[in-house]
Amino acid sequence: RSTSNSENEEELILGDDKIVLHSYKIQSIITSRMANTMVQTKVENRAKYSQNLAFDVQIPKGAFIHNFTMNVNGITFTSSIKEKSAARSQYARAKAKGKAAAILRSNAYDMENFKAELSVPGGTKVQFEIHYQESIRRKLSSYEHLIPVQPGRLAKHLEVNIHIVEPQGISFVHVPNALGEQFIDATIVNKGEKKQRKCSNCTTTAVDGNLLVTYDVKRDTKAGELEVFNGYFVHYFAPDDLDPLPKNILFVIDVSGSMWGIKMKQTVEAMKTILGDLRSDDQFSILDFNHNVRCWRDNLVQASKMQIDAATNYVEGIHPNGGERETPKEM
Repeated sequence: RSTSNSENEEELILGDDKIVLHSYKIQSIITSRMANTMVQTKVENRAKYSQNLAFDVQIPKGAFIHNFTMNVNGITFTSSIKEKSAARSQYARAKAKGKAAAILRSNAYDMENFKAELSVPGGTKVQFEIHYQESIRRKLSSYEHLIPVQPGRLAKHLEVNIHIVEPQGISFVHVPNALGEQFIDATIVNKGEKKQRKCSNCTTTAVDGNLLVTYDVKRDTKAGELEVFNGYFVHYFAPDDLDPLPKNILFVIDVSGSMWGIKMKQTVEAMKTILGDLRSDDQFSILDFNHNVRCWRDNLVQASKMQIDAATNYVEGIHPNGGERETPKEM
């Protein structure tokens, strides 16, 4: 949490564009591995002329947006779902007329970008609020909940609250310092507004990253946990005393000219690490290609120390060669 009450600090928060971000709040409630997240911002245009205000939020892929509202001077506008082409057309027309409009766009492999733009007259206050749900997945023995925190500018009040409610009980909670060194004590409540700044007298925010929370639940029963709700059920099962299953792996490595330099060096180092992690009951082989294809072994081999050493020597001897794949010439 970060709050500013000083008039001098408020002047610093007021940028050259005369736009004030009064608050930036995120609240996420996790119940039985289901997260309900709300992102809310309150913005004011203190200029004497109209300006475009943007509400730009990163949302995890797979999350379900179930509500978006804009409140302009006490009047609330709610969102609706449209077919993709119709939505884009309506968004373009509304934006051209200076009306309130928002659209969901794909931004990255693991994130969606929700952006709303609004032409706001001078002296107008606007509140944006979006709600979305997502299922929390378990990876590497813990559940991960990622919340992008990107206010875009200094906020008079910045707050992120995460509540975790698990019927089985919580075995541990960990919050890695993913936002930067200045937020190493971010879990302490009521920190000063200067924590947001890139420097002591900067008017730009240093808050631009992801808040990651990892946790796991207690498991008192070997059969897992069964929950029933409204005629549906979910079975959580995570055995911790089973040996890993044997793996059959074929590594495919690009050795074309495009891999020359640091790319090939990184690939070789990664392969050496992966080969060292193989278990004795795993089977593997290696295939590399440019305009030709070459196999290290014709069949999968057991991951014995001798075979792993031989594979490591083979990988270390790989050198990029050639560029585009050759095409056969006409006879």
